[in-house]
Amino acid sequence: MSPSDTLKILGRPIAYHPRLARLLGSVNAAILFGQLVYWSDKTKHELGIYKTAAQIEDETGLSVKEQETARKKLKEHGVLLETHKRLEHRLYFKIDFAVYDELVYKYLANIETGNTETPNDESPNNKTEIPETQKGDSGNDKSGVREATKEGFGDAQNGDSYKGALDYSIRLQHKNTENIGTGVADAPAVPSQQVKKSKQANPDNVACWQAYARAYRTRYGVLPASNQKTRGQVATLVKYVGKDIAPALAAFFLTHNGGWFVQCRHEFGCLLKSYQQVLTDMQRGEQMTQTRARQTEQTQSNYEAAKGALAKLRAKGLA
Repeated sequence: MSPSDTLKILGRPIAYHPRLARLLGSVNAAILFGQLVYWSDKTKHELGIYKTAAQIEDETGLSVKEQETARKKLKEHGVLLETHKRLEHRLYFKIDFAVYDELVYKYLANIETGNTETPNDESPNNKTEIPETQKGDSGNDKSGVREATKEGFGDAQNGDSYKGALDYSIRLQHKNTENIGTGVADAPAVPSQQVKKSKQANPDNVACWQAYARAYRTRYGVLPASNQKTRGQVATLVKYVGKDIAPALAAFFLTHNGGWFVQCRHEFGCLLKSYQQVLTDMQRGEQMTQTRARQTEQTQSNYEAAKGALAKLRAKGLA
């Protein structure tokens, strides 16, 4: 059997979202995050998912060291909660989706306003183009921290048949981390004058975009497109109505059922073109839709007709 033939029996490949690698700080963090999200709805345990290091390695290919680094990044962002049950020798993982949502909103707002910094504030001097999965881990590094047994997924989730495997924290206590290298040289220092400073995001524009994005997702279930055009539109709206009103106006806009707004899926440009109408409706607590406009027009027409008839009767001395 040739090596290529064995690809058919290696099991299913694991997929991850490449864009999450930049959001979460590394490819390995994105892989681990995606795998934990996959298992999140497959357990009813209040503490979340129980997975051993061996199981995660079997599912993702991430070594213990790579898992440790990925977990650290996820915890720094606040999207991963860990509960160590020492008596059970278990470590539970739980994804905080609310924090993740806020992280995405902030990231999109930074893009929207021209801030090119990554969410974890990594500087160019600290980055390498080599993914963590390519960083060297010698066999000696791994041998002392692998689990002696691998459990089935069902047993891991139900908490049965735990066969003495060490949990993460205990395993890492036996790991000699001081002498373990990454296998990758640090990136050469870049002179400060050669590093282009990122344009800082205007907090007023960020607040407006975040309010709009949240409301857009609530109505349509997806996030709005973010590009240079919408960045300019957000900045213009804040300039027109003020920083205190803009966020509330952007959120109210997504509740407006004006025919043109709905037809355009509440595209931000529609708000900018009709901001005075939307602002008036928000302040009056009503919505001037096409139907209501026709009703108002008909009422005014009837009033003018009645007024004219009354004038004629008065001219004839009949009223």
